[in-house]
Amino acid sequence: MVLWASTRLASSRSGVPSGSYGCRKNCPAVGPRQHVSPCGETGASLMGKLRFITHRIERSVDGDMSKVGGHRNYGYGKRMDWAGKNALKDRYGSGHYATRAAHEARWRTFVSFARENGNVRDARHVTSELIENYGRCLAQRVRSGDMKVAYAQNLISTVNVVMESLRHDRTLRVSPATFVGNRTNIRQTAPAGLDRLKVEAAADALRQHGHERVASLVELARDFGLRFREASLLDVHAALKQANQLGRINVTEGTKGGRGHSVDRWVPVTDKAKRSLESAAGISRGSRNLIPMDMRLVEWRNHADTAWQIVSKANDLSGFHDLRAAYACERYQQLTGQPAPIVAGHRAATREIATKRRGKPSPSCSVMVAPMWWPPTLARDRWPDRRIRTTQPGRRVGSSTGRCRAHAGVRSETMSSAPVALARQSGADGT
Repeated sequence: MVLWASTRLASSRSGVPSGSYGCRKNCPAVGPRQHVSPCGETGASLMGKLRFITHRIERSVDGDMSKVGGHRNYGYGKRMDWAGKNALKDRYGSGHYATRAAHEARWRTFVSFARENGNVRDARHVTSELIENYGRCLAQRVRSGDMKVAYAQNLISTVNVVMESLRHDRTLRVSPATFVGNRTNIRQTAPAGLDRLKVEAAADALRQHGHERVASLVELARDFGLRFREASLLDVHAALKQANQLGRINVTEGTKGGRGHSVDRWVPVTDKAKRSLESAAGISRGSRNLIPMDMRLVEWRNHADTAWQIVSKANDLSGFHDLRAAYACERYQQLTGQPAPIVAGHRAATREIATKRRGKPSPSCSVMVAPMWWPPTLARDRWPDRRIRTTQPGRRVGSSTGRCRAHAGVRSETMSSAPVALARQSGADGT
């Protein structure tokens, strides 16, 4: 686009009559209205495209959505909710769709509060006193049990983020914990999915209603501790091959934040889990995963949620993620020999034993550090059954246990990282 505009300027300097314009397809110069170039573009259309391109170039140079509403709401729009949406677009760019959507929904809550308490309709009139009143109102709802601490903190954090994006400073920033208290990610009740009979009954009910794929997804989530997205996008055929050859599978697709592209997460395979993989592979013939060919991931999620809600209530089960929590409790007991704290009601295994067992590699697990100068062909010849990734020091081989310990009632602890570039694990332990 810029090159074509430059060509137009050069043609005007080289003797082309005023009011004539060159086409992007190197056609002869034509008049603005009465002539048509051989490619079918008139001079008037070329002028319009030049104005459009110039506008696009100016927008790309500016790179933001500012000054669309004068001085109101710091130039981001006439309405506070719309101005916050534009400011978030400036902050996060074209990506971070889920983050932006969450902030936009929570920002609308604050906009309603500001309108009802003080008739504030312009972000320039938002004061620290108004934000503090908002925090105290949320704290009262937390104390009455109408709202969770985590959600109240998220509401205040959104105000901090949006106001910082609007003002380009942190003058009005407040601490969420000061008003609503500290949140906790530790479970308070044991997951209902620990009872495998309930999970099997729910899976059988799904198959009776014709939801074979949803039933297989439930079994994979319970047997491997997978999130919904991970179980949906898991390449069941490749996973079954890994289970037969190595006794474990590597979860890389659908991971949280895309971390599967940089961190290996090997999950051990039991006999029950292997049967679940075989069932899923038989259902998904012709495709890599459990998502039907005629559905997108969003449509598949809605379909699975609808089917699961019917059978989960009948079998006294919660959502899909509760099955991952049940796996975490089960895995904790396998590694430490003691029930998970959320099951026992207290920490039966000492912190030292639990940390040592979670971080100790099994005798059949050989973790190898490969020099960064190794040729990729050598690495592929040595380990043909898996994808080779060369990484910088500090990368670690993930475990299925370390990522969901909070579900078992264990406080999150930082695991020590090692300069691991390649890993070959052939045992039955998943650490």
